[in-house]
Amino acid sequence: MKSTKQVPLALTLVAVLSACSGSDKATPTAPSSPSTPNPPSPPRGGPGSGTISIRELSPAVGATLAVRSDCPAGHGTTVCAEDWRGTFEVLVDREMTYPVLTVSFYDGQTKCGYGAGVLDVVPVGTRVSFSVYPIVVKDKWLAQPCRLPFTTNRIEAELWSDSSSWTNTLIQAFEGGYTFSEP
Repeated sequence: MKSTKQVPLALTLVAVLSACSGSDKATPTAPSSPSTPNPPSPPRGGPGSGTISIRELSPAVGATLAVRSDCPAGHGTTVCAEDWRGTFEVLVDREMTYPVLTVSFYDGQTKCGYGAGVLDVVPVGTRVSFSVYPIVVKDKWLAQPCRLPFTTNRIEAELWSDSSSWTNTLIQAFEGGYTFSEP
């Protein structure tokens, strides 16, 4: 006579084997929703592109600008051509946060002066204006000031940001310049 301990073991084996044997029918599952691919997200970083153009310069290119040694600058004064104002338009292909537009005035390859304008943001695909004034002709950012009087022959606008998804700088050069002299 066989032991009664083997009967429960045999029943357990039958139950396990029948559960594992599978079935000819597929196990029902919940219907799946159609998958829609996500649109590509805009690039987070890298080079941006765009344009810089002059909207207005006052006075116009070719004028003589008076240089003063007492232009207000922060907590002190600087040497500048205070009566000059420039408006530059910028259009970019990706948003640029905390953009800076510097406008430099060159005599040949020598930078003789610069001005700057800043904004909080340049949105993608929207033409934005920067106001730049005055033109600084002597400070710690100019390697060696040009001797007065001097005449510039090129204006160079440079758009950049230290706090943006941009990894490059846009530069646009314009022919023409100004004569800078003491009043």
